[in-house]
Amino acid sequence: IQSLHTEVKRRRIWTDDELARLWSACEAPNDLRDDQGERVYVARSTAIAIQLCALLLQRRVEVSGMAVTELNLKERTWEIAPDRMKGGRAQMVPLPNTAVELIEEALELAKGEDEDAPAFVFPSPRDKGVPITAGALTQAVRKMRGATGAADATCHDLRRTGSTIMTS
Repeated sequence: IQSLHTEVKRRRIWTDDELARLWSACEAPNDLRDDQGERVYVARSTAIAIQLCALLLQRRVEVSGMAVTELNLKERTWEIAPDRMKGGRAQMVPLPNTAVELIEEALELAKGEDEDAPAFVFPSPRDKGVPITAGALTQAVRKMRGATGAADATCHDLRRTGSTIMTS
């Protein structure tokens, strides 16, 4: 079967300045403006998910679907189940202090006024029993482009950026 379009491999790498602006934008997502100066809204919980993508270099679908049962915050680890991994193998992700702090903040936001602990670190606002979609992170990064100056950057480019930095 022939594809209707030609796939173009992306090579976009975030610059240090763009990464710093993205991190700042995630810290204060209520103060964001687009390229035309119009206010845009990104939920703090979604901004935290983007920060975790940048910090942990995991795919957006893995971060957005982070289940509470996958986490051991005392041991500072996140074990992603094989059925959630692209390669089909479980992955143990070490969590630096900043990641643990962000996850704890996200859990407090997810809990809200409910007494029960959420099943997901980033639950859907429409149905707390399912996580937000990976597309929510894509849309949030798109909205944040004006604040970051990274006009053509995507969430997945964060992973490529980290990989490039580590191997250079």
